[in-house]
Amino acid sequence: MIGLIALAFLVAAIFVAWLFTRLFDERIRPLVWVGVIGCAIAFPFLHFLYPSYWEYQALCKSPDRFVVHEVVPVRSVFYGTSAMYAYRFGQRHKYESVDIKEGHFGYFRLTNTSEWATPACQKACADPSVFVWEKTCLPGCVSKTPITAPEVEPKFVSAESILVEGRLTASRIKVNTPDGRKLATSSAYTYYPYGQGWASLLGGASGSPSTTCEHDQRLWDLAFFRPKAH
Repeated sequence: MIGLIALAFLVAAIFVAWLFTRLFDERIRPLVWVGVIGCAIAFPFLHFLYPSYWEYQALCKSPDRFVVHEVVPVRSVFYGTSAMYAYRFGQRHKYESVDIKEGHFGYFRLTNTSEWATPACQKACADPSVFVWEKTCLPGCVSKTPITAPEVEPKFVSAESILVEGRLTASRIKVNTPDGRKLATSSAYTYYPYGQGWASLLGGASGSPSTTCEHDQRLWDLAFFRPKAH
């Protein structure tokens, strides 16, 4: 992104310099050219001189960006996505079963049936198509049973804040149990090298150019849960 912005500035600077130098005597026009082109080349990299950029770098490298405060053992893990992806998450992380919520239909528990280990079920449940999986794996290989509530449903509470006006923002997520126990906290940061004002023109429809250190993958892997021993 920075390279493209630098190129855009260079092209624009050449045009502006050509117009601007018309105002000066021919003897100093080369100096004007050098000055305008030099500024255009340097501008995309000036944010490396800003304290806010180095604050962003330090925050992204902080070991406290993702913290697990408590690990809860569960037999059935709650995973807030479609049945197929929730089932595969549970299989990947060795949970006995997976709890899901399907809108106003309520909560369901996905559990392997006695047929799950057969070659036919292994093939059906490995199919990448959600449509095919629901037609072949779900009925006979994985049971989908209505439940009143999941074993533990984590509550994700998110908040956005501005750390440096126009330059640096933070996204924080707290994960709690329904009774209020703190399971984990996670932080992500976004830095805008050229600000959020006129610089949005540089990014076009995508808005101001920015760089982000995302939330740690362990947050989405539910690192605050672990399979309960049998």
